Amino acid sequence: MRELVLRRKLKRAKPVFKRHEANKRKRLNDSPYRKPKGYTSAKKRNMRGRVKIPAQGYQSPIAVRSLHPSGLNILNVNSLKDLELVTKDSIIVISSRMGLKKKYELAKKLVDKKVRVANFDIVKFIKDSDELMKKRGLNRAELLKSRDKKSKIVKKEDSKGTKKESKDLEVREGSKKSVYKKQKSIKGAEKEVVKGLK
Repeated sequence: MRELVLRRKLKRAKPVFKRHEANKRKRLNDSPYRKPKGYTSAKKRNMRGRVKIPAQGYQSPIAVRSLHPSGLNILNVNSLKDLELVTKDSIIVISSRMGLKKKYELAKKLVDKKVRVANFDIVKFIKDSDELMKKRGLNRAELLKSRDKKSKIVKKEDSKGTKKESKDLEVREGSKKSVYKKQKSIKGAEKEVVKGLK
């Protein structure tokens, strides 16, 4: 399309719009553009020798304004339901919010439909995710085996040490009672001493 070629030329000629006095102050250099609002600002009044301000003349042609550089319509996909809206003239941009499982399902469907994706290479993504899922499956299986082993060991120990634990509990409870009695007797003695002083 002729408009696409024209848009490329316009975008190459378009300057980088920087904030007022970005060349003087380092902190303003990285900040996004803001319109100068000074009463006598020369940049605001578009005086000669000043940095350019965004204007309508820098816009791309209306026919090509929202199109991909390839000339196809951009379609944002956030779920599997959005695939129904895909046409031959559209190119897909998959949302970064989608999880790995849903992205994987979507990629498999896209391979069958032969739809173009702007974000990433589908075939490579499917291969990588297959490997990753296999690793996760192996890790999961190992984890479950180790849990089973631990639970069996704990059960054996419980069956051996139930009598010992019950005896230990009786000893602990007895020691707590004796400590409590001692504290009571100390407090009673303190009270008697205080009464005697009065």
